[in-house]
Amino acid sequence: MHTLIVLLPILAFFAWIAIAYNRLIVARSQQSEVWSKVDQQLTQRITLLTALTDCVGAYRTHEAHSFHEGGASQEPAEVTRQLRTLLALAQTYPELPADQEFAELIRKLNESETILQSALITYNAAVLTLRGLTEKFPSNLIAAVFGLQSAAMFEVESATDPNGTGRV
Repeated sequence: MHTLIVLLPILAFFAWIAIAYNRLIVARSQQSEVWSKVDQQLTQRITLLTALTDCVGAYRTHEAHSFHEGGASQEPAEVTRQLRTLLALAQTYPELPADQEFAELIRKLNESETILQSALITYNAAVLTLRGLTEKFPSNLIAAVFGLQSAAMFEVESATDPNGTGRV
């Protein structure tokens, strides 16, 4: 009986460690999974930038060439700047928005931006969940022992509309 009284708190302590550790691992896995979706959408964004550059290039070779010189940027802020420049350039050519290829690319860009914003919201929620677990007592002790920490929050401006509506 005396052994049971001594072992029960020890077993409860190790059970708590296992539960806390598993919660941290699940939160980290969710954060990684959602990040892969964000990364996929950022890659799609770069692909659309290249396609839009080619499409606009048919109307104005010099501007399109200047985008290709630097290559497709991997930085979300630079991609956003390039897309805004292309969309502003497109407004100077009234026949361009009527072009079916351009219209389809803009539709895909709007769709991609919507998915990206949704993925970013989900990613940031996952970051906040893991951050909460790694900063709050007592799970912060388990996180510190096992070296678990959350990633930084991530934001990307909408490229299609400077007003932030996500639409052209």
